[in-house]
Amino acid sequence: MVFYFLISECSYSNQANIREPLKLDLVVKSNIKANDVTINYLKSKLLSVISRSNALASTNSNSRFAALFEISELDSENISESSLFYSSYEVFLRIIDVYDGKVFISNSYRIKGVGNSKEKSISDAFKNIEIRQGGIINDINKSISAIEEYYENNCTKIISEADLLISQKKYDEAIFKITSIPSFANKCSDFVNKKIIDFFNLKTKSECEKLISFTKICISNNRFDDAYAILYSISNNEVCSSKVTSLLAEVENKKCEYNMGKAHGFFSSQNLDSASIYLSSIPYNSKCATDARKLISEIKTWAKEKLNKEFEISLLIENNKFDLQKLTIDAARAIGVSYLQQNRYIIFN
Repeated sequence: MVFYFLISECSYSNQANIREPLKLDLVVKSNIKANDVTINYLKSKLLSVISRSNALASTNSNSRFAALFEISELDSENISESSLFYSSYEVFLRIIDVYDGKVFISNSYRIKGVGNSKEKSISDAFKNIEIRQGGIINDINKSISAIEEYYENNCTKIISEADLLISQKKYDEAIFKITSIPSFANKCSDFVNKKIIDFFNLKTKSECEKLISFTKICISNNRFDDAYAILYSISNNEVCSSKVTSLLAEVENKKCEYNMGKAHGFFSSQNLDSASIYLSSIPYNSKCATDARKLISEIKTWAKEKLNKEFEISLLIENNKFDLQKLTIDAARAIGVSYLQQNRYIIFN
């Protein structure tokens, strides 16, 4: 059995002028026959190791870079005298650019495990990944330094290439190029944000209808924050402004339904913390606020009766002031991510 999965724990922040960690899609590929519990254990161990590096795991294949772990069995033996199983594996790591296929670092590590069943020997081997974590972390940090150096040395060149694409009206590719430049490229980070806004505004003037269509795709995929960012960013466009109001209402309603569904699901499984996260993101004056308050009351009553504890949840009080520059940068990044997903050189499937 071959299994593939993305470790997706952290979303990215887009605040301007804040140095962000390098975002990596963490991908595992293996042909090891193991049950779901063992596989999930492997995921948690790798995530634990990666969290100790200077990288940040991203979600849903949104990052230009990936940490690809390929795990293969080297040896497996049943030691009959002691009824123990012995297994050894090779863990091959590559840090790659999924857009052009460039490999920034590659290395392999061996892990071994012993247990009174084959499954337990596999689990023991995965536990021993921590023994190799120093080397893995060091290699990841080396690749981050190499990526940083690349952008520091090529930032001006990348901007020039993006300018050329804009002149050719290849707006999405230009936006992808410019939003790929990370905040740690100190030589041009301030200039990059201005370029991002300029490029997005040029796309808005020429392709507003395409942005409306893209917003609808974001809504259907529950990417509500991306939809909000785009709609607010194009609200002053004469061609599209008439459609923005109705779409903003649709985003609010869909987001309400989504958050309420998640909150009900987590409450039914007695996961009060996760339920409260979704409820607290519902605006106090939204369409589903009444239903949200009713569910909050049920959760508080249940927590008091079953857990003998007070559980506080508040609906979101929204600030009507918003940072148009940040929203525009967020909208541009959403376009860049979409372009990357459609033009990946390396696809994990």
